[in-house]
Amino acid sequence: MTTVTAPATSSDSRHIDWFEHSSRVISAILILLVSVPLLMMVWRLFVVDGRLDLSGFTKLAGQPWLGTMLVDTLITVAASVFIALLVGSMFAWFTERTNAQIGWLSRILPVLPLFVPPLASAIGWVLLGTPGPGVLNVILKPFTGGGDGPVNIFTWPGMIFLFTISLIPHVYLVVTAALRNLEPSLEEASRISGVGPVATLFKVTLPAIRPSLISGALLAMAAGFSLFSVPFLVGAQAGIDNLIVRVVRMTTHGFPPELDQASVLGLVVVFFIGGSWLLQRQAGKQARHARMEGKTSSPTLVDLGWFKWVARGLTVAFILLSAVLPLIALVYVSLQSFWSGQLTMANFTLRNYAELLDPRGTTFEALRNSVVLGVVTALVAVVVATVIAYFGERRPKSFIARAADGVVKLPAALSHVVIALALIIAFSGPPFALQGTLVLLFLGYLIMYLPQASVNANSALSQLGPALTEASLVSGATEMRTFFRIVFPLMGPGLVAGWVMVFVMAAGDLTASAMLSSPRSPVVGFVMLDLATSGTYGSVAALGAVITLVTSVVGGLVLLFGQRLGKGRGARIKSARLARRAATTDAGVTQ
Repeated sequence: MTTVTAPATSSDSRHIDWFEHSSRVISAILILLVSVPLLMMVWRLFVVDGRLDLSGFTKLAGQPWLGTMLVDTLITVAASVFIALLVGSMFAWFTERTNAQIGWLSRILPVLPLFVPPLASAIGWVLLGTPGPGVLNVILKPFTGGGDGPVNIFTWPGMIFLFTISLIPHVYLVVTAALRNLEPSLEEASRISGVGPVATLFKVTLPAIRPSLISGALLAMAAGFSLFSVPFLVGAQAGIDNLIVRVVRMTTHGFPPELDQASVLGLVVVFFIGGSWLLQRQAGKQARHARMEGKTSSPTLVDLGWFKWVARGLTVAFILLSAVLPLIALVYVSLQSFWSGQLTMANFTLRNYAELLDPRGTTFEALRNSVVLGVVTALVAVVVATVIAYFGERRPKSFIARAADGVVKLPAALSHVVIALALIIAFSGPPFALQGTLVLLFLGYLIMYLPQASVNANSALSQLGPALTEASLVSGATEMRTFFRIVFPLMGPGLVAGWVMVFVMAAGDLTASAMLSSPRSPVVGFVMLDLATSGTYGSVAALGAVITLVTSVVGGLVLLFGQRLGKGRGARIKSARLARRAATTDAGVTQ
């Protein structure tokens, strides 16, 4: 019989308690940071000066545009989520189950649009599809008989198209993960019994991953209710009203801000998204019979024959439409002294970039603030999410651990405009007076993008078995030393992916920037909105191209670093196991 004796000194106990108490403090602060502003928003909506007050509801109900706005918003979001679910799931199936793969490019191409800020993509398509001077119309006019050209982005199809290409990556990431982890034996049994690949897809594969399909649709819905750039730039000229645009205008364009009516509209968003999450939970309970208990074999790829070239072409076409063409349009217009649709040596200029890179200018300050906020937000979010994930696993019966884990994921079920509105109500007035400061922007970014960091942290931690951490603790290491010397480094590749995702989204954020920023704390989203509103297309195109380049380069370099980190992971685990054996021997193993 083997008995392992772990040293337990008072010094070690103090260190363990210190780490545990620090984790509890972080969890408590996070719970308060997320929940208090939301509770204050709801409280002030119903109670004014200590009395029940429903004036916000009555004033909003009397608005003549309310019905049209709700219908337009629901049509836009519902149609784009439905199309995004179909297209995103199709791309995921191409990547995971067919021979239409293009090597490692198949996994990267559908998520490349995430590196292009939504505002930059929307402005790029405005420059491409505006009747008359739009780049595509200038190119296609000779083939269509002149006029303003065949492309008009300021229409219902244009609006839904731009929403859809923004939502497809959200569906793709969820469905791809589900297919990758799905046991393929049922699909192979279906094909062996004579059922074709298409019938197998609809009768076996899709029912087996139904909860993930619902999750992808709900994530796309939450993103659709948070998308501001497309309805602001396209919807206004197309005569299509939108809930998020109304909320932003109520909080930023009027004085005093109409916070009561904006809060009611925020509750409408919470109602739709919250109701959808309840439907997802019910669907998940009914789908328990379809759950798999682990993946034991690799899937046999479906041979699409000649259609694989069509599938590959569709993937490449999506990348062209969602990322490449808008970026080309941004660069194209940024090199012109005025937007004419034709680039000639007469109007060629680098002045827009010179003004952008002038350290004394507002655009340079906005670019610097966005990059710094993106880096800091991503770093803090990843560290906090990792501590909470580890604390929750080490203390699974702790109420604060369960509460913190739930609160971290709560913002994923809320629209960004609701979170920004809650922060304005909680922190814009005394005693904090943070309205228009970088501190309030940082808090907004942190709350909005913590769910992405949390998902990556939980996933990375789940791949790290408890043996190494337990061995470290048994050998006499403190819990804090175990966390920073073993857990955090071995989770590196997953945490790097989470950092990149949070950095890209925070640096190119628009919704929070439009509501929480100000001229004294400019960021890219705020400045681009201001430039687009004033019609300064050359400057806004240059800023969009530069922020896309910065996020892509920084994100790509960090991902490469994460890949190198992952290659050395096996060696580090082996070394850690050897060190654990030596440490446990020294600590005292009695036979």
